[in-house]
Amino acid sequence: MRRPPAAAPPPFPHATEARLKHASVALLLALRRHLTASIRPLRSRAPGANYAQLAVDVAAAGRDAGRYLRTQNYRRLVTAAAERAARDTARHTSGIVGWQVPVATLAPAALVTAAEDKAEEMMDGMAECMAGRLEEWLAGGFPDEALDASLQECQDNHASRWFWWLTLMAGWFAGEVVAETYRAAGVTECEWQSRDDRRVRPAHHALDGVRFSYDGPAPLTADKSSNGEPCFPAQDYNCRCRPRIVSYAAGPRENATRSAVRSA
Repeated sequence: MRRPPAAAPPPFPHATEARLKHASVALLLALRRHLTASIRPLRSRAPGANYAQLAVDVAAAGRDAGRYLRTQNYRRLVTAAAERAARDTARHTSGIVGWQVPVATLAPAALVTAAEDKAEEMMDGMAECMAGRLEEWLAGGFPDEALDASLQECQDNHASRWFWWLTLMAGWFAGEVVAETYRAAGVTECEWQSRDDRRVRPAHHALDGVRFSYDGPAPLTADKSSNGEPCFPAQDYNCRCRPRIVSYAAGPRENATRSAVRSA
């Protein structure tokens, strides 16, 4: 069994999170442009108009556009970001254990599915919000000059909620990718590494330096985690901790080399 110097995984969650947020805000802006174009002909109040039906029509058009945009763009962008992060982790781990570790697939697939579901929720919600504000304005609920600010508020609120979700999801994703990769790489022991600053939760700080195995129980127990589940590093809500490799078993390349030596 090899015992290399402790090594932590690459800090990919921040780059992945940035790519996801960039793709998400682009999607919201595209939907905002579509909805604004739909609303433009309605910006003059018509006496006796069925404002409620107009709002329903705008919301339906927004939902349709959102699903089209999500299907065409978002899944591809999220898939690319997830696969890149998984490849970076496999490459980094391969350099430590000395053989080509397979790229994680379960965690990227889970991220893509969750992100796509969240995209639909956020875009449907923004369409409903903007349609509701349009109906209120057409009915004389607030001044003309306030309509644009009200529509912007819908976008800002949904972007803020979406960004917070993506921040949590990126951390969870990091923990899942590392766990899957380390198991595949034959890593036998890791050490919990906290960030050791004021933001670290006491339960996470208490685990700093604690050794564990991904084949054993998670070191952060359910009663001490924020999400109510046992967690390995980065799997808890907004966790910035990382697992450092302490030891690993001989990989395929090492085993093949040793067999060749014995045969000679």
